Amino acid sequence: GIFHRPRLMSARRLPAVLEGSLGGFRRRSDAPQCDGSAHGTRRRGMSSRAECVFSPAAGAAGCRHFSTRYTTTPYLARPYVNVFNPKDTTQPAWMSDQQKEYSKVLFGKPIAAHPVLVAQTIHNLPDTGIPQVAVVGKSNVGKSSLINALMHGKEIARTSGTPNAEQLRDPTVAPVSGNPGRTRHLFTFDLSDHLSLVDLPGYGFAKVPKEIKNDWAVLMEEYFTRAKRLERVVCLIESTRGPEELDERLWDMLQEKGRRLMLVLTKVDLLKPMDLHSLMMRVVVALQQLPPELVWPFVHAVSAREHLGVAELRCSLSAIASDHRRAAGRQLVKKGETPARTHR
Repeated sequence: GIFHRPRLMSARRLPAVLEGSLGGFRRRSDAPQCDGSAHGTRRRGMSSRAECVFSPAAGAAGCRHFSTRYTTTPYLARPYVNVFNPKDTTQPAWMSDQQKEYSKVLFGKPIAAHPVLVAQTIHNLPDTGIPQVAVVGKSNVGKSSLINALMHGKEIARTSGTPNAEQLRDPTVAPVSGNPGRTRHLFTFDLSDHLSLVDLPGYGFAKVPKEIKNDWAVLMEEYFTRAKRLERVVCLIESTRGPEELDERLWDMLQEKGRRLMLVLTKVDLLKPMDLHSLMMRVVVALQQLPPELVWPFVHAVSAREHLGVAELRCSLSAIASDHRRAAGRQLVKKGETPARTHR
């Protein structure tokens, strides 16, 4: 699988020169032994000049010289990684058994639909008193697919183009357009009165009229300014591309608005473990440059198609709802309550 499962390497096992780095290098001594024929020369399979410490007269029998090589363990290829302590593999509080059970109930609750908003109607954004999570990303990043996987436990079939009138009338699924970049609507999905998911339009698709791009900019700016219950902004990054300039510009805007950023890597089923490890390393370093109080301290890796990391992401988001309800003295799960929808 894409996620690295073997026992994770501790900092104690790293060479001293690499401690504190993100490289994940592991020392190995399994290179071929010197055969006595190439003392003082670079040998195939050796990472550095092989200087034999034994007498050449002893020949191969007396030589125990071998090269020291370093190989990389993809220990960051995990469903979630701590931004500020990447080597930490302890289970966070939001992955407790109680939180897992609550997340199943939460994302199985009935979905309350809202009228779809656009730039011209964003001033009608309601304040329902429910904590909100906004999901945003570049066009074709897999945003709607992930939202549907979270709520319904499965992908929803693509439409042939832009959402039609029926799909825009109090929708309970996020429309997945086969024509990326054409949607300029804001969809809101309330999971009962516990949590609200907001599907913001994708950005960055080049083949889009200028007026649509302007509508995107107005809608995003106004939403981030007006949303009173917005607790977290989930920025999706396509794992095959990594963060790009438009993504970083969004991060800058969120900092200006004082909004908390959460990064989720999508389509990780398309990567090999080492590729995911390298991408995680790159993302972690970038997020460490931002104000810690405005960054959710975990990067998530998911695949809506293969359902990788989705359960862990549900648990993370469910903590927003549970914290809000506990602070208000409200019950999390009613006695005997079961999910209205079951998920993988």
